[in-house]
Amino acid sequence: MQIGLNSDYWWINLYIDKKGWIEQYNLIEKIKDLYFESEFYQLLDSIAEEGYEFYIYPYPYEDSLIFTDGRDFVKTMREFKNSKKSCSISIEKTHKPNDINNNHSILNYLKGEFAKLLPLYNFISWHPKKNHYLIGL
Repeated sequence: MQIGLNSDYWWINLYIDKKGWIEQYNLIEKIKDLYFESEFYQLLDSIAEEGYEFYIYPYPYEDSLIFTDGRDFVKTMREFKNSKKSCSISIEKTHKPNDINNNHSILNYLKGEFAKLLPLYNFISWHPKKNHYLIGL
């Protein structure tokens, strides 16, 4: 989970870099199970209602792909995996520079936003006990 800032806007996201391919592939394998797929879509729908969007950043660098629908996001992630194309993925909310004005407000806001992302983080994160990709570990 990250906070980012540039001259135009700032953002909060759950980001998996292209080098995090184990997490990405584990997620794709995990949601082949209809139970987990349904759970993941519910998590995506819930976070989308909070203003988050879904990004795929292809590598080598091309234009980023932005989704508001979790099913389209997952479909495209699967296409990247099946074609063995690298990408980073992000579940992200952007803000104008002055959306939250004081330090106390922003700290509470960020804690709340990270709490919203935590169920997705727990669902996506790879661990030997949550292994759907690297069978035999």
